[in-house]
Amino acid sequence: MNSQNSVEDVIKSRFSCRKYESKRIDPTTKKELDTYLNTEETEHFDFSIAYSSRYQHDYIIACIDPASTNSLQFGKHFERVVLTCTQMGLATCWTGIFPQHHFRVLASSTRHASVGMITPIGYAASMPPKKQKKPWNELFFSESSYTPLDPSSCTMYKECLEMVRLAPSGMNLQPWRVVYQKGHFHFFLQRTKGIIGFAFQSLLLDLQKVDMGIALCHFELTARERDLPGEWTMSPPTLSYKEWEYIQTWQYDYTLL
Repeated sequence: MNSQNSVEDVIKSRFSCRKYESKRIDPTTKKELDTYLNTEETEHFDFSIAYSSRYQHDYIIACIDPASTNSLQFGKHFERVVLTCTQMGLATCWTGIFPQHHFRVLASSTRHASVGMITPIGYAASMPPKKQKKPWNELFFSESSYTPLDPSSCTMYKECLEMVRLAPSGMNLQPWRVVYQKGHFHFFLQRTKGIIGFAFQSLLLDLQKVDMGIALCHFELTARERDLPGEWTMSPPTLSYKEWEYIQTWQYDYTLL
């Protein structure tokens, strides 16, 4: 992402677009975006822009190596791509279920044979109603999974957590849970039981882990922009937290604040 707009403004302005204008994205924007996509690629996945005559949209197509792609890391990278599109004035919509063969034929990847994720890109024809987000007391906790986090106890990171709260997620399930302990923000995944029944079993990515990657991306981008200390570690707390699945911890030296 570039520094044209603040991360928080971009996150707040981004929405899942369902209706697009018929015009194509202009060549200059497409070239700039294509250049940026190269910076987000790894040995496990790459991105290309292609036009689908069937759906009459330009798309970003993410081709992956299913055997080695980490869904969490993929979520971080693809969300940075999506936010960069927002900065460029392009609307997007994360799409995890799609006709695999159609988009693989369109993709220009020569390294990976499978498509893991797509998003249409273009100019929004209408603005959908805002999705209802869970309140703080259902997502963020202090010390245990039973005590809601008082925002005043972590004022420096309050906006980082708010950007997590506003993150998009599959079916708007918002599966992230964060437990704050002094100097640590422990991120957990609360899986939705029965979600496999929605044809998720055949997907190449763990979509709820992808959602967690989006949440981690929002937290980190906001912290970096605000010049807050910290880094991701694997430092699971010793206490057990219901049926939550530990993901990662943002650890910082609280004496610096």
